[in-house]
Amino acid sequence: ESILPLMHLDFSECPALNQQCLLWAVPRLKHLRSLKLDRLVNDELCSALASTCTMLEVLESTSGDVQVTAIGLKGLASSCRHLLNVRLPAVEINSELKQLM
Repeated sequence: ESILPLMHLDFSECPALNQQCLLWAVPRLKHLRSLKLDRLVNDELCSALASTCTMLEVLESTSGDVQVTAIGLKGLASSCRHLLNVRLPAVEINSELKQLM
């Protein structure tokens, strides 16, 4: 299993990106600092990022099709200590998420 030395990935204008391809790549992106997507942000992706991409600083989605919950974000926040910027336009800010902020 090879490690891809990529630090920044921008798929914000790539609606054809497949969830399976992204989940295959994430374990190989240990140096990833920023990830920008058109969609595909969900708890499964957050869990994969949390277990591998601990240096992640930016997670951004340009779409309203985001299906991440407070549990997914909590796992990401606890593992990715360098996380500075999360932009997920469709995530509802509830009391559990306010505690994370």
